[in-house]
Amino acid sequence: MCDVISGISDMWADTARIGMLVGLSELEDFIDFRNEEKWGYRSMLEVVYYEDDLYGVVPLLWPEISVSYGSPIVINENIITAMGFTDPRDLFENGQWTWDTFDQCLADYFVTEGSDVKYYSLTSSPATFGVMFLLSNGSHYVEKDASGNYVCGFYSEAARKAMQKGIDIYFGPNAAAINGSANGVDFLINERTVLAPLGTDDIIGIRGRIAKEMDNFGLVCWPSGPDVEPGYIVGQHGNIERCIAFSKLSQFPEASAMVINELYEPFEEYPTLDSVIELMTKNYFYDKRDSDIFYQMYFNSVYNYFHYAPMYDFMHNWMGATTSVSEYLESNANIINERMQEYAIPAMHGIEAVWGE
Repeated sequence: MCDVISGISDMWADTARIGMLVGLSELEDFIDFRNEEKWGYRSMLEVVYYEDDLYGVVPLLWPEISVSYGSPIVINENIITAMGFTDPRDLFENGQWTWDTFDQCLADYFVTEGSDVKYYSLTSSPATFGVMFLLSNGSHYVEKDASGNYVCGFYSEAARKAMQKGIDIYFGPNAAAINGSANGVDFLINERTVLAPLGTDDIIGIRGRIAKEMDNFGLVCWPSGPDVEPGYIVGQHGNIERCIAFSKLSQFPEASAMVINELYEPFEEYPTLDSVIELMTKNYFYDKRDSDIFYQMYFNSVYNYFHYAPMYDFMHNWMGATTSVSEYLESNANIINERMQEYAIPAMHGIEAVWGE
Protein backbone atom coordinates (compact mmCIF):
# COMPACT_ATOMS: atom_id res chain seq x y z
CA MET A 1 0.00 0.00 0.00
CA CYS A 2 3.01 2.33 0.20
CA ASP A 3 6.66 2.74 -0.69
CA VAL A 4 8.08 4.51 2.36
CA ILE A 5 6.80 4.61 5.92
CA SER A 6 7.76 7.05 8.67
CA GLY A 7 6.71 6.88 12.29
CA ILE A 8 7.22 5.13 15.62
CA SER A 9 10.08 2.65 15.37
CA ASP A 10 8.55 -0.19 17.37
CA MET A 11 5.94 -0.61 14.64
CA TRP A 12 8.71 -1.02 12.08
CA ALA A 13 10.60 -3.40 14.38
CA ASP A 14 7.58 -5.69 14.56
CA THR A 15 6.96 -5.28 10.81
CA ALA A 16 10.56 -6.26 10.06
CA ARG A 17 10.20 -9.39 12.18
CA ILE A 18 7.43 -10.69 9.90
CA GLY A 19 9.34 -9.88 6.71
CA MET A 20 7.42 -6.82 5.52
CA LEU A 21 10.35 -4.38 5.28
CA VAL A 22 13.28 -4.12 2.91
CA GLY A 23 16.67 -4.49 4.61
CA LEU A 24 18.87 -1.45 4.12
CA SER A 25 21.75 -3.64 2.90
CA GLU A 26 19.66 -4.33 -0.21
CA LEU A 27 19.48 -0.59 -0.86
CA GLU A 28 22.97 0.61 0.03
CA ASP A 29 23.73 1.63 -3.56
CA PHE A 30 20.85 4.12 -3.26
CA ILE A 31 20.92 5.30 0.36
CA ASP A 32 24.13 5.73 2.32
CA PHE A 33 22.80 4.21 5.55
CA ARG A 34 26.34 3.50 6.77
CA ASN A 35 26.85 7.26 7.16
CA GLU A 36 25.92 7.19 10.85
CA GLU A 37 26.18 10.96 11.26
CA LYS A 38 23.47 11.38 8.63
CA TRP A 39 21.26 8.37 9.35
CA GLY A 40 21.73 7.61 13.03
CA TYR A 41 24.27 5.75 15.13
CA ARG A 42 23.92 2.00 15.43
CA SER A 43 23.22 2.21 19.18
CA MET A 44 20.22 4.50 18.71
CA LEU A 45 18.91 2.30 15.86
CA GLU A 46 19.09 -0.94 17.86
CA VAL A 47 15.29 -1.20 17.81
CA VAL A 48 15.26 -1.66 14.02
CA TYR A 49 18.14 -4.10 13.64
CA TYR A 50 17.01 -7.72 13.27
CA GLU A 51 18.96 -10.90 12.60
CA ASP A 52 20.68 -10.03 9.32
CA ASP A 53 20.06 -6.35 8.57
CA LEU A 54 19.01 -2.85 9.51
CA TYR A 55 15.39 -1.92 8.77
CA GLY A 56 15.09 1.79 9.55
CA VAL A 57 16.95 5.09 9.74
CA VAL A 58 16.50 8.52 11.33
CA PRO A 59 17.62 11.82 9.70
CA LEU A 60 20.06 12.78 12.41
CA LEU A 61 21.16 16.04 10.77
CA TRP A 62 17.64 17.44 10.61
CA PRO A 63 17.21 19.66 13.68
CA GLU A 64 14.41 18.86 16.14
CA ILE A 65 12.77 15.93 14.38
CA SER A 66 15.64 13.51 14.91
CA VAL A 67 15.93 13.71 18.71
CA SER A 68 13.78 11.60 21.01
CA TYR A 69 15.08 10.04 24.22
CA GLY A 70 14.97 10.27 28.03
CA SER A 71 15.79 11.37 30.64
CA PRO A 72 18.10 14.40 30.97
CA ILE A 73 17.74 16.15 34.31
CA VAL A 74 16.39 19.67 33.90
CA ILE A 75 17.59 22.23 36.47
CA ASN A 76 15.63 25.26 37.63
CA GLU A 77 18.51 27.71 37.55
CA ASN A 78 16.42 30.50 39.12
CA ILE A 79 16.15 28.48 42.33
CA ILE A 80 19.82 27.51 42.20
CA THR A 81 20.83 31.18 41.92
CA ALA A 82 18.31 32.57 44.42
CA MET A 83 19.20 30.05 47.11
CA GLY A 84 22.93 29.98 46.45
CA PHE A 85 22.90 26.25 45.82
CA THR A 86 25.78 24.45 44.13
CA ASP A 87 24.89 23.99 40.47
CA PRO A 88 25.11 20.29 39.53
CA ARG A 89 26.58 21.36 36.18
CA ASP A 90 29.61 22.63 38.09
CA LEU A 91 29.90 19.34 39.94
CA PHE A 92 29.73 17.49 36.63
CA GLU A 93 32.42 19.66 35.04
CA ASN A 94 34.68 19.08 38.04
CA GLY A 95 34.24 15.30 37.88
CA GLN A 96 32.28 15.32 41.14
CA TRP A 97 28.78 14.46 39.92
CA THR A 98 28.57 11.09 41.66
CA TRP A 99 25.94 9.14 43.56
CA ASP A 100 27.12 10.58 46.86
CA THR A 101 27.15 14.23 45.75
CA PHE A 102 23.75 13.69 44.14
CA ASP A 103 22.40 12.41 47.45
CA GLN A 104 23.93 15.42 49.19
CA CYS A 105 22.23 17.75 46.69
CA LEU A 106 18.89 16.13 47.53
CA ALA A 107 19.51 17.09 51.14
CA ASP A 108 20.76 20.59 50.33
CA TYR A 109 18.07 21.58 47.83
CA PHE A 110 15.09 20.58 49.97
CA VAL A 111 13.47 23.71 51.43
CA THR A 112 10.45 23.79 53.74
CA GLU A 113 8.45 26.66 55.21
CA GLY A 114 6.81 25.40 58.35
CA SER A 115 4.97 22.23 57.38
CA ASP A 116 4.92 23.13 53.66
CA VAL A 117 7.48 22.20 51.06
CA LYS A 118 8.75 25.24 49.20
CA TYR A 119 11.23 23.42 46.93
CA TYR A 120 11.50 19.71 46.29
CA SER A 121 15.00 18.67 45.38
CA LEU A 122 13.87 16.17 42.74
CA THR A 123 10.60 15.34 41.01
CA SER A 124 10.84 11.90 39.46
CA SER A 125 8.72 8.77 39.29
CA PRO A 126 10.32 5.62 40.71
CA ALA A 127 10.28 4.15 37.18
CA THR A 128 12.32 6.93 35.59
CA PHE A 129 14.67 7.07 38.55
CA GLY A 130 15.08 3.29 38.52
CA VAL A 131 15.91 3.00 34.83
CA MET A 132 18.44 5.81 34.84
CA PHE A 133 20.09 4.77 38.08
CA LEU A 134 20.50 1.24 36.78
CA LEU A 135 22.30 2.61 33.72
CA SER A 136 24.45 5.05 35.69
CA ASN A 137 27.13 2.54 36.65
CA GLY A 138 27.89 1.40 33.12
CA SER A 139 25.53 -1.55 32.71
CA HIS A 140 23.61 -2.13 29.47
CA TYR A 141 20.70 -4.42 28.74
CA VAL A 142 22.79 -6.54 26.36
CA GLU A 143 26.46 -7.23 27.02
CA LYS A 144 29.00 -9.89 26.07
CA ASP A 145 30.40 -12.13 28.78
CA ALA A 146 33.98 -13.39 28.96
CA SER A 147 33.12 -16.21 26.55
CA GLY A 148 31.72 -13.81 23.96
CA ASN A 149 28.10 -14.76 24.59
CA TYR A 150 25.34 -12.18 24.81
CA VAL A 151 23.88 -11.83 28.30
CA CYS A 152 21.70 -9.38 30.18
CA GLY A 153 24.12 -6.88 31.71
CA PHE A 154 21.82 -6.14 34.62
CA TYR A 155 22.98 -9.27 36.42
CA SER A 156 26.48 -7.85 36.83
CA GLU A 157 27.99 -6.66 40.08
CA ALA A 158 28.00 -3.09 38.74
CA ALA A 159 24.26 -3.27 38.13
CA ARG A 160 23.58 -4.73 41.57
CA LYS A 161 25.48 -1.84 43.13
CA ALA A 162 23.41 0.67 41.17
CA MET A 163 20.13 -0.99 42.11
CA GLN A 164 20.94 -1.08 45.80
CA LYS A 165 22.24 2.49 45.84
CA GLY A 166 19.14 3.66 43.98
CA ILE A 167 16.92 2.11 46.64
CA ASP A 168 19.06 3.60 49.42
CA ILE A 169 18.77 7.10 47.93
CA TYR A 170 15.15 7.14 46.72
CA PHE A 171 13.74 5.60 49.90
CA GLY A 172 16.47 6.72 52.28
CA PRO A 173 16.99 9.71 54.61
CA ASN A 174 16.32 12.21 51.79
CA ALA A 175 13.14 10.53 50.54
CA ALA A 176 11.04 13.51 51.63
CA ALA A 177 13.00 15.71 49.21
CA ILE A 178 11.75 13.65 46.25
CA ASN A 179 8.27 14.07 44.80
CA GLY A 180 7.50 10.82 43.03
CA SER A 181 4.09 11.61 41.58
CA ALA A 182 3.95 15.26 40.48
CA ASN A 183 4.29 16.49 36.91
CA GLY A 184 7.94 17.44 36.55
CA VAL A 185 7.27 20.00 33.82
CA ASP A 186 4.71 21.87 35.91
CA PHE A 187 6.86 21.73 39.02
CA LEU A 188 9.88 23.12 37.20
CA ILE A 189 7.96 25.94 35.54
CA ASN A 190 6.14 26.85 38.75
CA GLU A 191 9.41 26.71 40.74
CA ARG A 192 8.36 23.87 43.01
CA THR A 193 11.33 21.61 42.25
CA VAL A 194 15.02 22.14 41.60
CA LEU A 195 15.54 19.04 39.44
CA ALA A 196 13.34 16.86 37.26
CA PRO A 197 14.22 14.27 34.58
CA LEU A 198 12.13 14.75 31.43
CA GLY A 199 11.72 13.39 27.95
CA THR A 200 13.23 15.50 25.21
CA ASP A 201 9.81 16.34 23.75
CA ASP A 202 9.04 18.13 27.01
CA ILE A 203 12.15 20.26 26.60
CA ILE A 204 12.28 21.26 22.92
CA GLY A 205 10.09 21.19 19.83
CA ILE A 206 6.35 21.59 19.45
CA ARG A 207 5.52 20.25 22.91
CA GLY A 208 8.65 21.66 24.51
CA ARG A 209 7.23 23.70 27.38
CA ILE A 210 10.57 23.94 29.15
CA ALA A 211 12.29 25.90 26.36
CA LYS A 212 9.14 27.93 25.74
CA GLU A 213 8.12 28.78 29.30
CA MET A 214 11.26 28.72 31.47
CA ASP A 215 13.48 31.76 31.31
CA ASN A 216 16.48 30.03 32.85
CA PHE A 217 17.03 26.29 32.88
CA GLY A 218 20.01 23.99 32.68
CA LEU A 219 20.62 20.33 31.92
CA VAL A 220 22.75 17.71 33.59
CA CYS A 221 23.18 13.99 33.05
CA TRP A 222 22.61 11.42 35.77
CA PRO A 223 25.29 11.06 38.44
CA SER A 224 27.82 8.33 37.78
CA GLY A 225 28.63 5.29 39.86
CA PRO A 226 32.01 4.05 41.09
CA ASP A 227 32.58 1.60 38.22
CA VAL A 228 32.67 4.21 35.45
CA GLU A 229 34.93 7.16 34.77
CA PRO A 230 33.86 10.55 36.16
CA GLY A 231 31.74 12.35 33.59
CA TYR A 232 30.11 9.15 32.33
CA ILE A 233 27.05 10.07 30.24
CA VAL A 234 24.18 7.78 29.29
CA GLY A 235 20.58 8.23 28.18
CA GLN A 236 17.80 5.78 27.39
CA HIS A 237 15.25 5.54 24.61
CA GLY A 238 12.25 3.36 23.96
CA ASN A 239 11.45 4.52 20.47
CA ILE A 240 12.58 6.60 17.54
CA GLU A 241 9.65 8.91 16.99
CA ARG A 242 10.30 9.55 13.29
CA CYS A 243 11.92 6.40 11.97
CA ILE A 244 11.94 5.87 8.18
CA ALA A 245 11.60 2.39 6.64
CA PHE A 246 10.94 0.88 3.22
CA SER A 247 8.01 -1.40 2.48
CA LYS A 248 8.41 -4.82 0.87
CA LEU A 249 5.19 -4.02 -1.04
CA SER A 250 6.88 -1.25 -2.98
CA GLN A 251 7.45 -1.98 -6.66
CA PHE A 252 10.38 0.46 -6.74
CA PRO A 253 12.27 0.34 -3.41
CA GLU A 254 15.51 1.51 -5.07
CA ALA A 255 13.81 4.66 -6.37
CA SER A 256 12.25 5.24 -2.94
CA ALA A 257 15.66 4.94 -1.29
CA MET A 258 17.19 7.46 -3.73
CA VAL A 259 14.39 9.95 -3.09
CA ILE A 260 14.68 9.64 0.70
CA ASN A 261 18.46 9.91 0.54
CA GLU A 262 18.19 13.19 -1.38
CA LEU A 263 15.18 14.54 0.50
CA TYR A 264 16.92 14.29 3.86
CA GLU A 265 20.21 15.82 2.81
CA PRO A 266 21.52 18.21 5.48
CA PHE A 267 20.51 21.84 5.18
CA GLU A 268 23.17 23.93 3.45
CA GLU A 269 23.52 26.23 6.47
CA TYR A 270 23.83 23.26 8.88
CA PRO A 271 25.81 20.54 7.12
CA THR A 272 27.38 18.91 10.20
CA LEU A 273 26.35 17.78 13.66
CA ASP A 274 28.40 20.59 15.19
CA SER A 275 26.48 23.18 13.17
CA VAL A 276 23.15 21.56 14.08
CA ILE A 277 24.08 21.61 17.76
CA GLU A 278 25.06 25.26 17.45
CA LEU A 279 21.65 26.04 15.92
CA MET A 280 19.87 24.16 18.70
CA THR A 281 21.91 26.01 21.30
CA LYS A 282 20.79 29.36 19.91
CA ASN A 283 17.15 28.32 19.62
CA TYR A 284 16.57 26.38 22.83
CA PHE A 285 19.36 26.47 25.36
CA TYR A 286 20.90 29.15 27.55
CA ASP A 287 24.32 27.58 27.82
CA LYS A 288 26.47 25.50 25.47
CA ARG A 289 26.99 23.11 28.35
CA ASP A 290 23.30 22.24 28.19
CA SER A 291 23.19 21.44 24.49
CA ASP A 292 26.38 19.39 24.88
CA ILE A 293 24.73 17.29 27.60
CA PHE A 294 21.52 17.06 25.57
CA TYR A 295 23.28 15.57 22.55
CA GLN A 296 25.83 13.46 24.37
CA MET A 297 23.06 11.72 26.28
CA TYR A 298 21.30 11.12 22.96
CA PHE A 299 24.36 9.75 21.19
CA ASN A 300 25.02 7.46 24.17
CA SER A 301 21.43 6.43 24.78
CA VAL A 302 20.59 2.78 25.45
CA TYR A 303 17.55 1.06 23.98
CA ASN A 304 15.30 -0.08 26.83
CA TYR A 305 13.19 -2.62 24.89
CA PHE A 306 10.13 -0.98 26.41
CA HIS A 307 7.51 -2.62 24.20
CA TYR A 308 8.74 -6.16 24.74
CA ALA A 309 7.22 -7.07 28.10
CA PRO A 310 8.57 -7.50 30.67
CA MET A 311 11.97 -6.25 29.56
CA TYR A 312 11.47 -2.54 30.24
CA ASP A 313 9.50 -3.17 33.43
CA PHE A 314 12.39 -5.28 34.68
CA MET A 315 14.63 -2.19 34.47
CA HIS A 316 12.72 -0.35 37.18
CA ASN A 317 10.38 -2.68 39.08
CA TRP A 318 13.19 -3.45 41.49
CA MET A 319 12.53 0.00 42.96
CA GLY A 320 9.29 -1.17 44.54
CA ALA A 321 10.13 -4.83 45.06
CA THR A 322 9.61 -6.32 48.51
CA THR A 323 12.55 -8.66 48.00
CA SER A 324 16.28 -8.02 47.99
CA VAL A 325 18.07 -7.04 44.80
CA SER A 326 19.55 -10.53 44.46
CA GLU A 327 16.16 -12.19 44.97
CA TYR A 328 14.57 -9.86 42.43
CA LEU A 329 17.19 -10.71 39.84
CA GLU A 330 16.92 -14.43 40.48
CA SER A 331 13.12 -14.44 40.29
CA ASN A 332 13.21 -12.77 36.85
CA ALA A 333 16.14 -14.69 35.35
CA ASN A 334 14.18 -17.20 33.27
CA ILE A 335 11.78 -14.76 31.64
CA ILE A 336 14.57 -12.25 30.92
CA ASN A 337 16.70 -14.95 29.31
CA GLU A 338 13.71 -15.92 27.14
CA ARG A 339 13.18 -12.32 26.04
CA MET A 340 16.89 -11.89 25.42
CA GLN A 341 16.80 -14.83 23.02
CA GLU A 342 13.61 -13.63 21.33
CA TYR A 343 14.30 -9.90 20.98
CA ALA A 344 17.66 -8.59 22.18
CA ILE A 345 20.07 -11.12 20.68
CA PRO A 346 18.44 -10.94 17.20
CA ALA A 347 19.03 -7.17 17.32
CA MET A 348 22.70 -7.79 18.16
CA HIS A 349 22.93 -10.23 15.26
CA GLY A 350 21.60 -7.53 12.97
CA ILE A 351 24.27 -5.09 14.09
CA GLU A 352 26.96 -7.73 13.59
CA ALA A 353 25.62 -8.58 10.12
CA VAL A 354 25.77 -4.95 8.99
CA TRP A 355 28.98 -3.87 10.68
CA GLY A 356 30.90 -7.11 11.03
CA GLU A 357 31.47 -6.80 14.77
